Amino acid sequence: NLMQIYREDFKDAHQLTTLNVRQNMITSLEDAIFIHLKEVKKVDLSHNKISALNEETFKGTSDSLMMIDLSHNKITILDYSTLIPLAHKKSFPLELYLDFNEIKEVKV
Repeated sequence: NLMQIYREDFKDAHQLTTLNVRQNMITSLEDAIFIHLKEVKKVDLSHNKISALNEETFKGTSDSLMMIDLSHNKITILDYSTLIPLAHKKSFPLELYLDFNEIKEVKV
C-alpha cells in the first residue's frame, strides 16, 4: 500500500490519461502534485486517508483533467482557494467527488 505519492513520481508520465491510486494509505498530497501529468483526464484518490488539501495542491493541473475522485477520505475542511486551479481555463465541467469524507467546514 502506498502511503505517499510525490510530484516527481510522475515526471516521465506525460502521456498518462488515468491515474488510479485508490485504496491505499495516502495521507497527504504534495503541492502541485499533478503538474507533470499534461494529458491526465481522470484521477482516482478515493479510499485513502487524505485529511487536508491546500491552495497549492492542484496548482499547475492540466486543462485536460475531467474528474477527481477524493471520496472516502478524511478531509475535514474544504477551502475554495484549493479549487481555483481546477476551474481555471476549463471549457467543460469538472467532476469532483468528495462524498464520504468528514467535511465540517467549507471556506469561501
